[in-house]
Amino acid sequence: MGKKGGRADLSILRIIATMGVVFGHTCNTLTANPKGFSLTESQFHYYTACHIVFHWTVPAFMMITGILLLRQDRNLTIKDVLLKNCKRILLALFLFGIPYSIMEMVMHEKTFKVNMLWQAFINVINGKSWGHLWYLYALLGVYLLLPLLKVFTDHCSKEALLYSVIVCGIFTFVVPVINLSGLTVAFVFPLTSNFVFYVLLGCYFGRYDIKLNKALSVAMIAVGFLVLIILSFTDWSGMEAVKDLLNICITVGFYSLVKGTTVKNNERIWKIDRLCFGVYLVHPFFINLVYKWFKFTPIKFDGNILAIICFGAVFVILSFAFSWLLSLIKPLKKYVL
Repeated sequence: MGKKGGRADLSILRIIATMGVVFGHTCNTLTANPKGFSLTESQFHYYTACHIVFHWTVPAFMMITGILLLRQDRNLTIKDVLLKNCKRILLALFLFGIPYSIMEMVMHEKTFKVNMLWQAFINVINGKSWGHLWYLYALLGVYLLLPLLKVFTDHCSKEALLYSVIVCGIFTFVVPVINLSGLTVAFVFPLTSNFVFYVLLGCYFGRYDIKLNKALSVAMIAVGFLVLIILSFTDWSGMEAVKDLLNICITVGFYSLVKGTTVKNNERIWKIDRLCFGVYLVHPFFINLVYKWFKFTPIKFDGNILAIICFGAVFVILSFAFSWLLSLIKPLKKYVL
């Protein structure tokens, strides 16, 4: 799988998921600070509903990671993981996290102080830079675990891999939902993680060429979205556990829909795909700039869905364009993007 011969279906899935992240944060930036943006209760639930339907995007990234990095023909050494994958994430965290943290402090204090540089460094270590960077901390943990998962998946049977996916999924997603009923499950599985589950799920789907039919995939996505939207208009404390369970259906549905898709110009899709990580890193800059600096938000249009689509589309275009500009900086492209 050469650089210009990657799987078009996975590139398409990554591009769609990346755009979904941008659209999700177009709404989530508002709901994360309802008082600052003077959201009414109905507006809060409305933007929450618009945001929550994009929660499947990060699980999709994890599935892609499992499909590509846990391939049986992929040589994945500890040295590669530490010096390539982990180093890339750490560089991205500090190169983008520090400026973001400084920007936040400057906007809050209306001035720049030299000691903000050190405070920004500490903020990145403490995970107190911009919120969207949480994914990089989680991805770093996944990369550190990959060599162990690779040994396991390379030497286990199809049944053992499926067994690990099911057990991890039950204790990560199903048990928390059961606990909501008041029937506490005391049994503990020592490896419960959304990310490990999706990485192993991706490995299983990719290695054994599994795909659901289109009708079932569409139904899973539609039902998942409908229930999520309904839940977003409630204050039920158990929404997060149910949401995580529904996202499995939505993520698998989207994967199955795009699986096997081919395009005539695979190289062009691949080039767009290579901009996605940069888009993830820079898109909050444009959202915060427009919302907090120019004081221009979709709220001015009474939450009109068309306004949200337009705002999200502009942020997507700006982010891909800026990611492309950053990719022209060779060291940045080589070691980070």
